[in-house]
Amino acid sequence: MVRPPMTRSWQRSLTAGLLLTVVCVAFEGLAVTTVMPTAVRELGGLMSYGWAFSAFMLTNVVGIAVAGERIDRHGPRGPLAAGLALFALGLLGGGAAPSMAALIAARAVQGFGAGELSAVIYACVARCYPADQQPRMLALLSTAWVVPGLVGPGVSGYVADHMSWRLVFGCPRHQTAELRSGCRARSGPPSSSPREASSCFSASRPGPSRRCWASQHSVS
Repeated sequence: MVRPPMTRSWQRSLTAGLLLTVVCVAFEGLAVTTVMPTAVRELGGLMSYGWAFSAFMLTNVVGIAVAGERIDRHGPRGPLAAGLALFALGLLGGGAAPSMAALIAARAVQGFGAGELSAVIYACVARCYPADQQPRMLALLSTAWVVPGLVGPGVSGYVADHMSWRLVFGCPRHQTAELRSGCRARSGPPSSSPREASSCFSASRPGPSRRCWASQHSVS
């Protein structure tokens, strides 16, 4: 069965914003993995090396759970704004970290923000797309990791070798892309479709079904 194309302009904008957010988060995650050995050589703290990743993953799970509850009660706008702000704050903190402990703390903040963004992304898929289009959106979200996986490590390695590993955390291009994607998703549909806007971006009815759906796909 051929799925009907997405003809609503607001849905195309939302799709672009969600994919761009995934690309930015994926690129940053892979880039940080590449430059961490260089960061440890500068900052020291080799015994705490693993915590730079563990802190991110632990707070990521917490962020998914917290954002899922808030999305069910109040809609995705608040968690989206908080996720973008915390993710950007973690990036800036990591780029300016004077020690390994500060870098780990920044990674924890970044992980919490990334968790909230993950929950928002999959909750938007559940809310804003018909059931027959949701598998296609999930496939697109998975495909959004391909380009960062191919170019991210090479680009970040070059930046770390020839400039500074701190630029991987604080590059303004990443921040601008994330904020643009957030503005697309926050703005929602245009005024020509108020009923669709309300159903997608307002708080859902009480019940854990959407939160469980989003959390399941975020973790997977």
